[in-house]
Amino acid sequence: MLNERAQPAPDITVQALNTTLPFQGQLPWTLTDAKGRFALTGILPGHIYVNAFNEKAFYPNANSIFWDGQGVAEVELPVGGEVSGIVLKLTPVGRLQVKAKNAATGAVIDSLCVSLERDGASNRGMGGGTVDDSWLVPTVPIRFCVTKEGFQAAWYGGDGSFERSLPSTVAPRRVVTATVPL
Repeated sequence: MLNERAQPAPDITVQALNTTLPFQGQLPWTLTDAKGRFALTGILPGHIYVNAFNEKAFYPNANSIFWDGQGVAEVELPVGGEVSGIVLKLTPVGRLQVKAKNAATGAVIDSLCVSLERDGASNRGMGGGTVDDSWLVPTVPIRFCVTKEGFQAAWYGGDGSFERSLPSTVAPRRVVTATVPL
């Protein structure tokens, strides 16, 4: 496992997903050692994806089309075989912290749902809610919509509509806070 400077990346979570079988139980995973090396056991033969991430270090869990396969390798594991020499290069992303305020009262609104999408690629998105309202985002322009039960959904910037929303770009390893009135 190498970081963006081609140096070994320790303490990175590496997880395998066999795409030819239905998922049952916990996915095989491990952490990289001080030299960025890893070994996964208990993987069934077939076509697998190996995914590497450490969200605290700004390396996302890239199991969606939102991330362009960054930090993911496709591997064919033969029956009774072993695969070695897999090198994944990690590229850091930014972190978007989303805050919401009640447009009428100014009160802070907690436990948001946020839908993120790459600007110009509405089929390339992800969503969900978080406790800390913080999301790792690619270093390309994105747009985002904030929702909360009991409030009208709003896109960031402009008048809250998609048409007037503002694309945002977050630099690698930077945290940007955006406030959205609901």
